[in-house]
Amino acid sequence: LGRPFRLIWMENAAGYIKPVNAGIKESRGEYIILLNNDTKMTHAAAGNAWIKMLEQPFLDDSKVGIVGPRKAWNSLVNAEYMIFFCVMIKREVFDRVGLLDEDFEDGYHEDIDFSIRASKAGYRMVEVPEDTAKIVLEQCDNLLPRHKLVPEIKPAA
Repeated sequence: LGRPFRLIWMENAAGYIKPVNAGIKESRGEYIILLNNDTKMTHAAAGNAWIKMLEQPFLDDSKVGIVGPRKAWNSLVNAEYMIFFCVMIKREVFDRVGLLDEDFEDGYHEDIDFSIRASKAGYRMVEVPEDTAKIVLEQCDNLLPRHKLVPEIKPAA
């Protein structure tokens, strides 16, 4: 891939969460973007406009910890969360609350768990404005609802 990219090789299939956590551990920036490989950028997202759009709420408010184009509500845990198909997360949030919980190995509900832990640690979640969010996604409507049997959500440490 070349600079600034690095390949992290995992010898065996590791599901979703373990490779994401490996990437987070190896990352160097102040902000980390989690972007699903099936997310399609619209034409308006050309260049880095979508990255700047995700970054702006952090620059406006130091309490922001997670930014993305879609929030949702989970009635089972009575909490709002950011859907992690496309999010930017401040590195200090990972430093403070830990990585994604690998008990959610299939990649469902780790976003709920992490959002709850971040909120309990005092971080805000910001959904980018609807008109701006359109530049980032085409397939987001297919993400809701994401229902599977919900493993127990662990309380923030």
